[in-house]
Amino acid sequence: MERPLLQAALLGAAASISVALPSLAGAQSLRGSRSTVERVYESASDRGLHFYKTSGGVKSAAEKGRFVRLAGNADYRLKDVSHPYATATTRTFVERIAAQYRAGCGEQLVVTSAIRPLANQLRNSSDYSVHPTGIAVDLRRPSGRCLAWLRKTLLALEERGVIDGTEERSPPHFHVVVFPAAYDAYIAGLGGKSVRAATSAARSAPSSALASRVTLATVARMPSTAARKYKVRKGDSLWSIARRYETSIATIQKLNPRAARKIVPGQTLVVATQ
Repeated sequence: MERPLLQAALLGAAASISVALPSLAGAQSLRGSRSTVERVYESASDRGLHFYKTSGGVKSAAEKGRFVRLAGNADYRLKDVSHPYATATTRTFVERIAAQYRAGCGEQLVVTSAIRPLANQLRNSSDYSVHPTGIAVDLRRPSGRCLAWLRKTLLALEERGVIDGTEERSPPHFHVVVFPAAYDAYIAGLGGKSVRAATSAARSAPSSALASRVTLATVARMPSTAARKYKVRKGDSLWSIARRYETSIATIQKLNPRAARKIVPGQTLVVATQ
């Protein structure tokens, strides 16, 4: 991310989570944890995302327009990626961060994994991996100032609640989960054309043009923003609940004024509205 944009993102994140900033900063270090992995998995399951089992299933889904291809460009390249497919929103994330990375570091970002079906999971992969859904990508761990840039940028995006990033050690890489609805809203907030908006505009387009855009099938798989309520459990925080429902702490606080500073087990929160 270019310096002005990075500073704006960091300031925006701090402003939107002012009440919970101390605990949030401590929780987000790209170290990851089993509880976080499980929550992301539960969120994907709750949203109805399909976990593809085989390579054939992935290819068939791609042919039906449920995934788009990561083809690489001047800003990023793929290295040993067996299944170069992801959701449209995840590809948008890759293309945006790659352009910013190249502008800031002067080199290409390297993607080492995209969707990975259950049958092709690595030996050290978690049973709760969301790679089979197409919302996760792995990025090669760079060195020097590029490493510092990537860490800082991923943390800034994580603080906004649009991704979950983990710095893995074996092999060295960054595992990034892109939350579809939250990231799409984030892009729209920056003044960019959201994935949903692009699809809406494409509904009346000829089928040949529609094939090059986000398909209706892809949007149908995105999380709904229908009204939802959540009963707080022991160990929950505003940050973890926001992650689970792909929203922001600021949104939950706005919908639940009494929960602005503290939540307790058994409390019911409104987490989304139409």
